[in-house]
Amino acid sequence: MLDLFIMKNKLFVYFSLTTIFFSGWVTLNQVSAQLPVNRSSDNMNNPRYESQTREDKLILQIADLEVKHVLLSSRYLLNSPEVESVNQQLQNLRKQLVQVQPNKTMQLNTAIAKAIKTKIAELEVERGIKGAYYIIQSPVIQTIENDIKSLRKRFAQIQPRNSQAVINSAASQSIKIKIAELKAENARLRNIYTSTNVNILTINEQILQLEKRLAMLTTTFGSITK
Repeated sequence: MLDLFIMKNKLFVYFSLTTIFFSGWVTLNQVSAQLPVNRSSDNMNNPRYESQTREDKLILQIADLEVKHVLLSSRYLLNSPEVESVNQQLQNLRKQLVQVQPNKTMQLNTAIAKAIKTKIAELEVERGIKGAYYIIQSPVIQTIENDIKSLRKRFAQIQPRNSQAVINSAASQSIKIKIAELKAENARLRNIYTSTNVNILTINEQILQLEKRLAMLTTTFGSITK
């Protein structure tokens, strides 16, 4: 029992000192790194657009820019150059889509909703992983949560019916996949190291945080009514 107590306290001290040491200079860099980069050429050259018809390519480009627009709008003023630039790109692409195929509103909304849902699921996993290193009040966690909130709001505008439950289902699935990956990696490392190895302890904490996030999603948003 004494050895277990000492091990837990060593782990606590390790994570505490690591967080204090790195958070000062890492936080700003991580928040900045999460900011969407506004490069229209990147949007046009995305490999996902290859082998698509012109109208399908336009729909995918618009959907991706819609996600970028939501994320930028949560960080900048609506009249900022960053947001206005994306708005201009969206207007141009929408005009092109109307010229190619004017009756694609439903297909476009479906693509936008899918892109938003995919991004939210990605951020929910990231939120769980980062929860192993940062307290909930940290800028890193708050930035991710604000992004998720903004994207959920936009998704609800496009797909009002069961919007939160639909997102919850996708996010939960992504979290479950990540937990399974971490558990497999944990099992592999246990064949090499002892249970007190820092890599194993880190993965254990990541799994714990993801499981907490998964439980929160289920209790907060519920499931889709069938």
